[in-house]
Amino acid sequence: MLDEARLIFERMMGYANHLGLYAEEIGMSGERLGNFPQAFAHLASISAADNVDRALEQTVTRRRNAWCEVSSRCPTRTLPAGTRP
Repeated sequence: MLDEARLIFERMMGYANHLGLYAEEIGMSGERLGNFPQAFAHLASISAADNVDRALEQTVTRRRNAWCEVSSRCPTRTLPAGTRP
């Protein structure tokens, strides 16, 4: 399901015009229809990107934790001096 969400998001990003603007509607063959209002389109794409990114990060964390449970070589994350996670 997450892979499908990521693919749909990436496909949607391809519907922007050469200026990065999105039309009100997208026709069946991908043509841009209507005006180009941007507030809701930008808000929706930022929200979608954030949701997909968060879900991907949770998946990576779950997989890393599962691997650490069965492996004696669990990687530990070290940060450079003076930085915070």
